[in-house]
Amino acid sequence: MTRSIIAIGRTLGPCYDDKGEFAYVEILIGDELERLTFNETGVWVMAHSNPRAHYETRFDRDALRRAVHDNNDKLSDRDLEHIIDKLIGMNALVEVDLANDPLEPFLREYILMPTASSFGNSPTDPDLYAIGNNGEEQLSVDSWTRILWAGSHRDGSIWNGCALLAAEYPDETPESVAGHLAEMLPVIVASECGYLEPVHG
Repeated sequence: MTRSIIAIGRTLGPCYDDKGEFAYVEILIGDELERLTFNETGVWVMAHSNPRAHYETRFDRDALRRAVHDNNDKLSDRDLEHIIDKLIGMNALVEVDLANDPLEPFLREYILMPTASSFGNSPTDPDLYAIGNNGEEQLSVDSWTRILWAGSHRDGSIWNGCALLAAEYPDETPESVAGHLAEMLPVIVASECGYLEPVHG
């Protein structure tokens, strides 16, 4: 059982005081604008690291610890645990077992906002579609994942998008459709091809 760590929200960048010194980084999480310290920002950023581990759904709390310590060996284990718990508490990180936990409660809580470009399907494998940033193809996804990535933010939640798509296919359920997206969701966020934000209200 792997409880994946996934970052929530998007950064609005650093802010500096009137002396030109770093003050905090702003992270927009739905309707909330959170101010993160230097170390908190580092942990949040490292939650986007190692897309391969995210793709294989093995980027868990231990993987995040290793990534942070590789980048900042001055942060103690105790302080790191406190920061991870704080970020989870403010909904800047989420910890979820996408393979074993029911998907509906999790996917009802979030909207997936697309931030990358779609490059169409592959001439050698027409069932796969490329998405990526800056003209670079980063991920290959199936057609349902592409539809949900591109448009489910208009449906009120990821789960609602899955239900609407499943309704078009008599042999499918929201759960079966959600399974296509769930296995790609961590790497979509880690590759900055999209970000999660809490459902409003």
